[in-house]
Amino acid sequence: MEPAKFVQKPMNRDVKEGSKVRFDAMVKGIPQPEVIWFINEAEVVQSDKVKIESKPVRTELSTSLVFENVTTEDSCDVRAEAKNPAGQDTCSAKLTVQ
Repeated sequence: MEPAKFVQKPMNRDVKEGSKVRFDAMVKGIPQPEVIWFINEAEVVQSDKVKIESKPVRTELSTSLVFENVTTEDSCDVRAEAKNPAGQDTCSAKLTVQ
């Protein structure tokens, strides 16, 4: 077993209203970790505006939080939490919409 660990973390994003924004992360671990995304400490519920995309890439998991057509009210803190039976890891970033 190998604990969950982010090998690529999302970066802070500063964008204009109406933009599409992606926060990308890559996590590894054995067994493959489960990733949960949070917006301002609330677990993400997917909608027309916010989506989670995840796919295995070799021995890692690529995961993204995607915002469509952002407004200034969408400015927030985002966090990803990865966990498996061997351990967990977290990473975070900030979205600023102008």
